[in-house]
Amino acid sequence: MNKILLLVICCLLIVKHGRAQQKPPNVYATVYIDNTTLMNQREVTVKEWMGFIVNNNFDASLFPDSTCITTSAKLIFNDLRREKDFDYLQITAEGVWKESGPKGVKPAGKFKMLVDADTNYFSLDIPITGITYQQAQKFCKWKEERIDQYKKVKVTVSLPSVEIYKRVIPNIDTLSKNGECLMLYCSTAKCKTGETNKMSRSQGKALEHVNSYFATSLGLYNIEGNAAEMTSTEGIAMGGSFRQTARESYNDKDQKYTKAGDWLGFRFIVTAK
Repeated sequence: MNKILLLVICCLLIVKHGRAQQKPPNVYATVYIDNTTLMNQREVTVKEWMGFIVNNNFDASLFPDSTCITTSAKLIFNDLRREKDFDYLQITAEGVWKESGPKGVKPAGKFKMLVDADTNYFSLDIPITGITYQQAQKFCKWKEERIDQYKKVKVTVSLPSVEIYKRVIPNIDTLSKNGECLMLYCSTAKCKTGETNKMSRSQGKALEHVNSYFATSLGLYNIEGNAAEMTSTEGIAMGGSFRQTARESYNDKDQKYTKAGDWLGFRFIVTAK
């Protein structure tokens, strides 16, 4: 009898282990980093965070710290707090969109205020910053529920572990071999194109578009530089930011934090339940 019970327990453990190793379904803007894990290709953006707030009934606890976001982001999040009659935004069933005019026409009116607010450039597709570890966890839970609903499968969405970052960060240098091309966005990068290159001028001063520079061999953008990324361990970020040097973005380095910052963002992973 004991042998039979032991055999049943072993079988259950094998089944449970097998389920834990299942491959999750494809999810938009993610890539497989191994057979069981998808990772967001880019840092979570201002636009995505705005959609998160809208889809959670404009919950005041989800807004970022206004002292840790760009001037233009501050304007649009203040606009979002109004919940209606927006100055800059349009809310649709698909999400949040910025005001825009015909192609080729220069920005005008209130939208021009957004464009001119930052010395770098205006974009809703820069990393969201000014958020806490707890807020990032809430985003992951919300994203998990949306994927479950859309894909009709059960997945887990979470912050990546330190171990995952150690595996996927490629430890690339600041410049390409010929020194003409910036490979990542950090505080000290300089290249031969100098001031003629807008990205060069903004190095170490502000965030860049999440799809800037080149993706890694796994298809990940800005896994080094731009915004440092929260890990599943509260208080530890990895990958470095525009405020750190290239060497500080390597996989043997981490960045400590105790609160939200203008250099601190996140991305997520997806695994099957």
